[in-house]
Amino acid sequence: MTQPPVAGTKELYHGRAKEDYSQSAELLRSGVQFVFAGNGGAALAVLPCLTAIITAKDLNPAINVSTILPKFTLAVAIYLVGVLFAAVAIAVFSLSKESWGHFWEDNARTGVVDFSNVFAVRGARYSNVGRVLFLLSAIGFICGSGVAVTAFRS
Repeated sequence: MTQPPVAGTKELYHGRAKEDYSQSAELLRSGVQFVFAGNGGAALAVLPCLTAIITAKDLNPAINVSTILPKFTLAVAIYLVGVLFAAVAIAVFSLSKESWGHFWEDNARTGVVDFSNVFAVRGARYSNVGRVLFLLSAIGFICGSGVAVTAFRS
């Protein structure tokens, strides 16, 4: 897959490397903000709901605190595992962008575009792992929500 160098490509490759390095930091920052707003917010939202149920004076007799508490605890644990998966995914995506930055920097240095280069292969692998982790995080949000809802079934 090695392609011959093109005139003026060193500047192009160096610019591409700088862009990947910049995106790596941006992706990490915005991704972490999203992760904590999603799964973390859901985990925190369960706590006031549970507090309101436990401290309510006129509690609906259909609501059993001893049934709700374990299911809410499990839901919060699932949400927090989702937060962990998403945080690791963001770190892995950042590593992917960093590897692609190294790839383009190497192309600028050598003038040879080789997608079997260790940096390109590593960047692609990190990206695939990040996608799986993000999918697991989304599944964790759905499963945690499902467990929380089942707490109110008789």
